[in-house]
Amino acid sequence: SIYMKANSYVSGSLEPVSQGVSHLYLCLIYHFAKFNGECWVDVARSLESRCATGVRFGSQVPLPEINRILSLIASKPGGLSFGLAIGRDVHPSDYGVIGYALMNFPTLGDALKFAAQHKHAMSQGLDAGFVCTGEYCRFQIKNNLESDYLPALVELDLAAAHALAVFLVGRRLEQKVKLIQVNFQHQPLADEAVYREVFSCPVAFGKPVNEIVIAQSVLDLPVRSSDPRLLALYLRKLKRLQQSRALSMSTHQHVVSYLAKNLGKDLPGLPDVSRHFNMSVSTLKNRLKQEGYTYSAIIEQVRKNETLKLMAKDGMQLKEIALTLGFSNQAAFSRAFKRWFAQSPAEYRRAKE
Repeated sequence: SIYMKANSYVSGSLEPVSQGVSHLYLCLIYHFAKFNGECWVDVARSLESRCATGVRFGSQVPLPEINRILSLIASKPGGLSFGLAIGRDVHPSDYGVIGYALMNFPTLGDALKFAAQHKHAMSQGLDAGFVCTGEYCRFQIKNNLESDYLPALVELDLAAAHALAVFLVGRRLEQKVKLIQVNFQHQPLADEAVYREVFSCPVAFGKPVNEIVIAQSVLDLPVRSSDPRLLALYLRKLKRLQQSRALSMSTHQHVVSYLAKNLGKDLPGLPDVSRHFNMSVSTLKNRLKQEGYTYSAIIEQVRKNETLKLMAKDGMQLKEIALTLGFSNQAAFSRAFKRWFAQSPAEYRRAKE
């Protein structure tokens, strides 16, 4: 099987200290709200300043802000089922340069794997993966954040994946894009008949993974507008955007990225990090202070962010998680976990079962 995390593609372009989701979600919601009647006017107005000029590549929306918007939407007719409506109507152009690249890959499988790898320009809160075993493949969405509202965005993602697949192969072959099964971890946010209408296949809830199950043969379908020259052009443009994004990062973002890649038994100390960035310890401390951070606070936040990802892995023992995060022993990890989440690791896992 192959699993590709969106966050693994470009080092130095992530911001786990302010972990959230892609700015793209706000813009999709904004355009949906603009044309969805009077009851959505307040949502559109609240997002206008953030989205009127389009999606900012790589920009993340902190969890409190996305929770505020989604809690407002939850009171609307239909509640949080809006994700299905948005997802089924997406167009590759909604994803900017990544979407234009999708339209030029040779096969549907190549395009969907690329989409998984570049999940919404590297959204920290939601990872995408592609798992292939035998004749079946699974496009999966993993929610890394604790929020009652994010299932709506998971539904948006899976509905969008289906809609993009149909668009990419074109009308001549769209009838061959048949899904075998769609699974959600959460309970339905709308009548179950709506899900069957959107995905045209069986849909189940309360499952271990959010995923679309599709036959490998479907992934071999050609993309109708494939052009290798245009693909190369868009990939070069994407690389430039990623490099520009990395260059614009603050000091604490660079430190976060470095620590996230070097967690483990020998967690880098402040002198190690300062040498890596070719500056003195005092200079690094001063730069972090100017940005409102301390080195110890960054380590704490990186560990906290990574903890939720590791806890979601089936079969990973607490002792192994503790060592992966750089704790001296399991007891130290358990104390930190209880401080962060007001419950023990064992209680957290039981609640997730």
